[in-house]
Amino acid sequence: MLGIASIPPDPRWSYDDPSGLPDEISVTVPLPERLLTAVQARAARAGTTPSAWVLDLIARSVQA
Repeated sequence: MLGIASIPPDPRWSYDDPSGLPDEISVTVPLPERLLTAVQARAARAGTTPSAWVLDLIARSVQA
């Protein structure tokens, strides 16, 4: 007899790829040291990672 598995309430928590959701891609952006230091400082003040801070900045820029 075939059993039906329960569907997880939030698919983001059941996806096997540790890098994220299937529609996410990795982008590497080289930053000069002086810019990297500034991004790290702003991210720390915002309480987030530099990557998340840059992603938020890009998202806000394209939504305008």
